Amino acid sequence: MSVMRSRVWHYFLSRLPQRTFSRQTKHGIMTFSNKDLIGRYLYVEGEFDYDTMGLAFQRLKDLGRLKDQNKTLLDIGANIGTVCIPMIRDGWFERALAFEPEPFNYSLLKKNTRQNHLNDKILTYQIALASRNTDLKLKKSTDNFGDHRIVEHQRDASDTIQISGRTLDSFLEESTIPIEDISLLWMDVQGYEPHVLEGARTLLKRNIPFVLEFWPEGMVETKSDAENFVETLQKSFTHYIDLSEEKAPKHPISKVPQLYEIYRGGKFTDLLLI
Repeated sequence: MSVMRSRVWHYFLSRLPQRTFSRQTKHGIMTFSNKDLIGRYLYVEGEFDYDTMGLAFQRLKDLGRLKDQNKTLLDIGANIGTVCIPMIRDGWFERALAFEPEPFNYSLLKKNTRQNHLNDKILTYQIALASRNTDLKLKKSTDNFGDHRIVEHQRDASDTIQISGRTLDSFLEESTIPIEDISLLWMDVQGYEPHVLEGARTLLKRNIPFVLEFWPEGMVETKSDAENFVETLQKSFTHYIDLSEEKAPKHPISKVPQLYEIYRGGKFTDLLLI
């Protein structure tokens, strides 16, 4: 079936003018674009990185870092909802705060939340989280809507839009959600992760697990300070788990600098920080 779906996508759907399609997936009922790489995975395979979520959750339970009932998930770079929707639907968390700044992705996030009957449990925000409260520039990808990137300087403004940026610290200070209720932060923001952590100092002190994408090349593009990033991780966590690694063993956080060599040349992974 996936072979047939792959052919339909390649020879027909992807060649149409942009439009959206919906199908039942492992994540729930998902609506996606025919011009998007994530949409292709959802249409052809019926999932996108679903096993990574399951592995992270299982390892956290094995290590006693999550309870049977957890209150709040933070989904930063939520895209169209492939992380927060199944985690809330399956009862892993009572509610989620989902952040997605790009307008089209955000519209699909809202739609997918509604059509999975979770709009009362997933609160969505059309903002980017950053190191300071300011407007930011988002460079849009034309073929991978999960690869829009915040840029500091962009000569050609034709493919950039202005978005609103907030620190997580300031957002949570004004939020009605108690910071004590947050059980997990999940983040994929295309190399902008160090900037987000700079604005999340209060949450970093809470000793809760984080999952984030580790992509050295992307961090260079977003002008992130690698030394400061490593220092933040080593001050805030004791261990990490590379979710791409077989059996997902636990490593001391002091070994994080070695990952820059392992994942050079455009390679990336997801890290569970504990």
